[in-house]
Amino acid sequence: MNIETLKYFQYIAKYKNITQAAKHLYVSQSTLSRHIMALENELGVKLFERDNKTVTLTEAGRMLYQDSDSFINHMDSLLKNVTTAGRGHSGIIKMTAPNSLFHTLSRIVTQTQEEYPSIRFFVESYEFSEIPLAVKYNMYHIGVTYDYSLFEHETLDYVPIDTDEFSIIYSCKFQKEDVKSTLTNILSSVPYVYPTYVSPAFLPQMLASLQEMTGHKIHTMMEVNTSDSLLLNVSLGLGFGLLPNSWFKLLSLDNDMMHIAPPGINTRTDIIATCRKANRTQLTDTVFQFLAKGLN
Repeated sequence: MNIETLKYFQYIAKYKNITQAAKHLYVSQSTLSRHIMALENELGVKLFERDNKTVTLTEAGRMLYQDSDSFINHMDSLLKNVTTAGRGHSGIIKMTAPNSLFHTLSRIVTQTQEEYPSIRFFVESYEFSEIPLAVKYNMYHIGVTYDYSLFEHETLDYVPIDTDEFSIIYSCKFQKEDVKSTLTNILSSVPYVYPTYVSPAFLPQMLASLQEMTGHKIHTMMEVNTSDSLLLNVSLGLGFGLLPNSWFKLLSLDNDMMHIAPPGINTRTDIIATCRKANRTQLTDTVFQFLAKGLN
């Protein structure tokens, strides 16, 4: 049973006349008759009672007519979904990003689904520096992270989709009357804490600038395993660190922590989307190429 034949059946049942149905459908009466005979043979039942002028539905015909609209709508939807999936415009994208990029993720999901309503997202949080490896080993289709985490990953493609800047985060107990006094107090008291072996390119220049401004060398440097560990150390007054400003949109900094922009240093960095170069699906390509055009 195909949709075209079922639609022919519907119009004959509606007009109760093959001639009028043929005029409406712009086909010949013989074409309609052949389709209906083929449908009756396929189902093994008689669908119409015929006389010289009109046709009326049999009980089997009435049952088919009653449910034909829902069947046609279902088949139309099924065929549309199959075609859409074949073009890479339907399916589930597994994506990962650090919690700090919630607002960027929200724009990705919203804008992609406005363009491709049949694409759905499954999103998990990951430490930003580990995202390239997670994508490389096919745990996710697409990763969203900071550009400086993408090093020595020749197997990955990436596109910049947004930007962010960094601020120094520190315990409020080091706060003084002005920026210079505050930074001097921080550098002379606690170590610089960083949340992985990956650091932004501007870090050496920023640390040198801070030391020159305050006249103090960095107390010491301490590596921790995650950004959450950095925040824990800062909140306890055990160190100071550097975080993207996107973090502060999620954190409700209370009386324990404060942040300031590093004076005179350009801390701007790109937020990127990355995916594997090899073995990409049409669906991944669709989303990745859409992101490459840039977010609004």
